Amino acid sequence: MAKLFANIDTNDYGDRFLNDLTDKKNNLIKEDLYPFVDQYAGKSVTDLLICLTCQYSIPESKVLSDSIYKYKEEIENGIPVNYKERFRGIYKMYKEYGIDPIEVWLERCRDVNLTPWVTLRMNDCHCPELDTCFLRPEFFYEAKKNGWMIGEKYGYFRNCLDYAAEEVRNLWLNYIDEQLYKYDVDGLELDFQREIHCFDYINQPECYKIMNDFIRKVKGIVTKHEEIKGHKIMLGVRLMRDIEQNKAYGFDAVTWDKEKLVDMIVVTPRWETNDSDMPIKAWKETLKNTEIYAGMETLIKSCDKRGHATADSIRGYSNRYLSDGADGMYLFNYYPLPDSDSEGEKIRKARSMDIFATCGNLDDVRSKAMRYIVTKQDMVPEGYKGYKPLPILLNGEEQNIRVNVGELPAEKKVKLFIGIEGTEAFETEVKVFGNKLNLTRENPKPADMQEIVTEGEIVCECGYISNGTLTYSAMVETLTSGEYEISFSGNKGKITYIEFYIE
Repeated sequence: MAKLFANIDTNDYGDRFLNDLTDKKNNLIKEDLYPFVDQYAGKSVTDLLICLTCQYSIPESKVLSDSIYKYKEEIENGIPVNYKERFRGIYKMYKEYGIDPIEVWLERCRDVNLTPWVTLRMNDCHCPELDTCFLRPEFFYEAKKNGWMIGEKYGYFRNCLDYAAEEVRNLWLNYIDEQLYKYDVDGLELDFQREIHCFDYINQPECYKIMNDFIRKVKGIVTKHEEIKGHKIMLGVRLMRDIEQNKAYGFDAVTWDKEKLVDMIVVTPRWETNDSDMPIKAWKETLKNTEIYAGMETLIKSCDKRGHATADSIRGYSNRYLSDGADGMYLFNYYPLPDSDSEGEKIRKARSMDIFATCGNLDDVRSKAMRYIVTKQDMVPEGYKGYKPLPILLNGEEQNIRVNVGELPAEKKVKLFIGIEGTEAFETEVKVFGNKLNLTRENPKPADMQEIVTEGEIVCECGYISNGTLTYSAMVETLTSGEYEISFSGNKGKITYIEFYIE
């Protein structure tokens, strides 16, 4: 049975949970922290990943500046700061109640039949434009002073730590060793999608050799702690979608597989949009010793408009990737928010809970409506062409696109939605396997969530469709293979949206 992983942003959701808990209740005991984990139990979620790092360490640490350090910090980068409001909950847990929330949550996972993991953001670089930031440890400024960052030419990623520097690698090796001594876990994940920019890879094409050595050392640390704890500790890595492009960035997954250095790899977009065509089959065919999981982000961007994913759209992608042989699905940035009076937050929480309940295996995925929305690859190394099928510019010649929505039961009904910008449907001929479609003007709608706008933020968009795009639909044949060939003919306009709605 396929697994479903949920990665919990302890820095964001964890801080809010602890702040809310400590504000509302005195004389706390560890059982008061159980709801943080219990909400995932009894659903499709099998494995829970508790995040230990953003840039600073969330739990106490002697290796990396931690939450307690940030709570007490008054001067950062020569500038007065005050982060007490942000870190008040976790500070109270450690210093007033003597409770380590990470330890409680990991222990609780086993009580409710969830596999406990810790995950580390190996190179988070949020807020590069700020002079100070609540995320930054002391090491950030030491690295900046000593040139252990990849540099200005990488734009937003300029402050990413450079793993070519031994000091950077040693920091993480020491931190991993420290935290595995402290916590009894069944898995450790290295999250290199926060961020994949771990080298000046443009000027260092063989940087993967440095990373290979680093992964070997991490594997050695994990093996040591397996002997101490007396059980297997899985080692996972979160990477981008393409095997060859990962190596360009410095991540040689093929060698890791041959040397059996890691147990699982999560193939995933970074953030901008979920990727509708990740090459899971290629990963499964190439890597024989490593489990492969398909990662889902919380956003969908079809062409130039982005919105939050709904449960039916995640079921659509899950159907595709589980059909392709993925060992399971992986959710990033999906976590229920604390109880709120905000209608938007209530709807987003309901969205997340539906995903946790219905996206873990094919039977659950196919039990409700699915939406498969064609998107793109959101992270591409220099010198490579990324997957970006839309827009399709209509220029008088027939143009084709193949879309694989995953295997479909014969009883499913399939409706195809097409978004056309700059012209009307009667000026565009659309065919599926050479058969012309009679298109009807219709806007796609999610099956399980209403559209709502709260405080200027669109929590759920009906179709991820740009202004000026006209959408049309037609029923198409249900193909058990799920592989469709669509062709477009027209003299003007462009195709900016393609969706398969399956129920």
